[in-house]
Amino acid sequence: MANSLEKDNCPPIQLKGFWLNLPEATQRNELIIEQLNRLGIKSHYSRIEASHGTPTKAKELGIRGPWKGKPGKREWGAWKGWLQMLKAACRADADVIHLIEDDIEIAPEFLKLINWSKLKSTLNSGAIICTDGYCSPNQVLSILAQIQKNKNSEPEWQIINEGLHIPCINSILITPDTALKLLSHLTDKFKQAG
Repeated sequence: MANSLEKDNCPPIQLKGFWLNLPEATQRNELIIEQLNRLGIKSHYSRIEASHGTPTKAKELGIRGPWKGKPGKREWGAWKGWLQMLKAACRADADVIHLIEDDIEIAPEFLKLINWSKLKSTLNSGAIICTDGYCSPNQVLSILAQIQKNKNSEPEWQIINEGLHIPCINSILITPDTALKLLSHLTDKFKQAG
């Protein structure tokens, strides 16, 4: 069972997290563990061993790398890792699942997000909350425009649910039920591509 986090005037939230890490990426692994320890949440997290993709399988699935015409073996490896994390998320006995890659920076504000009174109901609605990702300059401008449009009384983060496409997500909050739906959807897509 996942450990619980205490929240003021609310029942504790059950949190379980998984981080994706290649066996040879020991420094990244140490940095993630250090961040989780600094925030006091390491006991809630488990490592999932990542594996490398192959160019042949990437090409077969139509997964391309950042360079035109090159099969995305690195990208296929990342996809395989995320599918593994989603499988673990489906089986986790927790209210909130946090899936992360080993190269993210977990800000102290993450603890405020975990303690946000609307977190559980937002996630139970089927939402997936992205807490870290790579954004292009155009995406940053879109995010800025949405933040300016959505000025409200929310905490230090913004809820943006339209007009954005972020291709490289490194950290999400999700429920086991939503993880199962997402895993099923992605698995179907890969079968169709195959």
